[in-house]
This record gives sequence, C-alpha cells and structure tokens, in this order.
Amino acid sequence: MVHGVLALYRRPGLLTTVRHLCYPLRLHGFASENQTDPAGGTEERVATVISKGAGLVALIVVLPGLAAGGSAADAASGVQTVVVRTGVRVPADTSAVRLNAVLNGVAATSSQRAWAVGFTDEFGQPPGQLILQWNGAAWRQWSGLRPADASLYGVAATSATNAWAVGDSDGVLIMRWSAGKWQRSSSPDEGTGSKLLGVAASSARSAWAVGCVSCVDGGGHPLALRWNGKSWLNTKLPRTGPGSQMLGVAASSARSAWAVGCTRCATTGSKALILRWNGTVWRVVSPPATGSTAQLSGVAASSARAAWAVGCSKCGRSSGRPLILRWNGRAWQRTSVPSGGADGQLSGVAVRSGRSGWAVGSAGHSSLGVPETLIFRWNGTAWKRVPSPNAGANGGAVVSVAVTSGISAWAVGYNFNDEPQTLVLRWNGAAWKMS
Repeated sequence: MVHGVLALYRRPGLLTTVRHLCYPLRLHGFASENQTDPAGGTEERVATVISKGAGLVALIVVLPGLAAGGSAADAASGVQTVVVRTGVRVPADTSAVRLNAVLNGVAATSSQRAWAVGFTDEFGQPPGQLILQWNGAAWRQWSGLRPADASLYGVAATSATNAWAVGDSDGVLIMRWSAGKWQRSSSPDEGTGSKLLGVAASSARSAWAVGCVSCVDGGGHPLALRWNGKSWLNTKLPRTGPGSQMLGVAASSARSAWAVGCTRCATTGSKALILRWNGTVWRVVSPPATGSTAQLSGVAASSARAAWAVGCSKCGRSSGRPLILRWNGRAWQRTSVPSGGADGQLSGVAVRSGRSGWAVGSAGHSSLGVPETLIFRWNGTAWKRVPSPNAGANGGAVVSVAVTSGISAWAVGYNFNDEPQTLVLRWNGAAWKMS
C-alpha cells in the first residue's frame, strides 16, 4: 500500500530529515498550490517549508493516496520523488532497499552471531521494536515481538543462547533471548516515561541496565537495574544533580562496572556524568574538564583497570566536538581526537584489549547538509580516523559498535533520509563496508 509521495528540493544545503538532526530546525512557512517557494522553484502541491537559520532548506510534501512516481515537471524543476511503502523505503538516489528504522545497538559473540536492535519509523505509525539477527550469512528480522509498540536502545549478549535488549514501551522494557526466542522479562515498574537506554552483561548471571525515570528534556533522574541471575532489581544510586540520565553502561565482571551519561541533560548546562560500581555500591567519579554542554553516550571496559568513554562537548551545536575519555586504573583522562573528526559527536565505543578499540558517531556534512558517518580506531597508541561508508548524499550516523576480533566488527545506526533508514556496516579486517 502506497502511503503517499514526498517531493524534496535537491539544492545545496538541503536537509532531508527533520526529526533526527542534532541541531534545531524551525518552521519557515507554509506554501499552498501554485505558490513559488523562496528558493525560486514552483511547487504545485501543499507543502511545509522547513529552514535552518536563514533561507529555504527543504520543501516536504505529504499527499496520502497519490500514485507512485514523479512528474516531468518534477524532473525539470529539480524535485526528487521518493515513494513510501509499508515495511521498506526505496530512495530515488540509491538502489538499496532498507527498513524505515533506526538501529541503536549492536552486540556480537562471534563472526557468525550478532544482534542489532532499534525501532521502526514508518510514516504515520507508532514506533515498533526491531530486532535483527546475523546468522553468519545474512541478517534476519524477528517478527511477532511483543509488545509491538516499543523502542529498543541497547543490546548485550554473552553467548549464542543468552542476550538482553532494553528500551521503553510506556515504561521500561527488557527483552530476553533464551530458549530460541525473544520474550519480555519482568522488571521493576518505574512508571510511564521511564526508559532503559543501555545494557551490559558480564555473564548469564550478571547484567546491568541503565536509563532514566520520568525522562524528559532537562528532567528526570538516573536509573540502574541489576540482573542477579533470577530477577531484575532496582539499585540505589548516589545523588547526581538535577536532570540526570544514564546513557551507557559497561561491565567487565560482576564486581566492576561503569555507567555514563549527563546531568542537566538536553540543556546548555549539560555536564558529563560517570558512575562506578565497585561490587557493592555505585559511586560518582569525577570526569576531567569536558567543556560546555557535554555528555557521555557510550562506555566500554576491557578490565577493571582499562576503560573508555565517548560522547561530545558543545553537544547539539554545529560546532560540536567528539569527546574521548580514558580510565587508566586511577583516574579518567581526556584523550586527543584525530584532526579528521574534529567536528561532530561520538555515540558508541567497543574494545577488545588495551591495544584495540573502535569509537563511532557522526561528523561533517554531506552535499545535502546532513552529518556523515564517523569511525575512529585505537591502535594502542592513538586514535585514528578510518574511512567509513555513507548512504550517498543522505550521510549517516553510527550509534553503536561491537567487535569480536581484529577482522570482525559491526557498526549500526541510520541515514538521514526524510525518514531514517537502517545503516549496517561491517569491518572485514581491511575496510568498513555496507552490509
């Protein structure tokens, strides 16, 4: 069933996505039939004009019930037509067919077994939880997941038979992979508006899930749930300040874990937040100076004495900067960022040892003015930017990364179409490739 046709102006600086950009957009105006738009083109459809700063950025048209395809007038005026269908999107500028969805997390236990999670983003439909499985040859989408109306933000796996995925569905949501199927796991009721944004497991009997209670921009307070092998239990957290949220968690053992996030989240006063689990209690650990409007989105640990945390400073601005912190066993220290990725932000990190690691995010701008994929590699001495593919001019944001060996790693996220599409990248030991 065709939901409609969206016509986008292909001009320098065009933005083809609205909801998932890290910088703010504002409504520029409303154009009706036969109205000439401010950039000089004539559009004979009802349209909403979106702008970033001064001048026209994009003209987005939604016409339910129209047939597929564009007109000759569209082609002559530089308008590109994209058809929205249930389940998949076929962009006009690429032959690839991908899910209309965002991937937020990936976990792998071997080169033959991996999971990727997120949520579907179909036009006019509520988000639906999404779980993909890699079987060594292809990705498979799991169907019939319950609850259907839900979003997943993180996944962790300890073996082929044990995995966790977390998110929200009118409150916290925990899904468990066991006995060959995904099922909802019982968890403490933290109320509507609460979310789990990250999960880590050191064994089948020990796992952590973190997020926030009453999550709103600049509000709420952090949440940490612990799996003891039998049930999920709420754990006490230290005072962290107003508007705090935990965005990522890593555990190297049942006695050692890190959780990262921000205080005064989503405000210009946002500060990086780090908590440490010592086997008995969580304690706040002071981060180094991180600049204004900072947050930490991902953390990874290879041992109790070695860990990395990534995020951004000046987050949400066009001048945002990737942020990388390193735990040396005694204190967190800020690490230099490669010159090729000075603008942007990091969302996820994964390590194999003290000599090997990956950090992922987004930076720069494509010809359409949207961010492009960003991947750094740690070689034991320094972080270096490595080439990473994009979805053409629609760019991309890499949200999560998982590594199993020097020749096998996965990174997932989404591209910046008018509706986001899944983005899956694979490291083959020599280069990152689209999967």
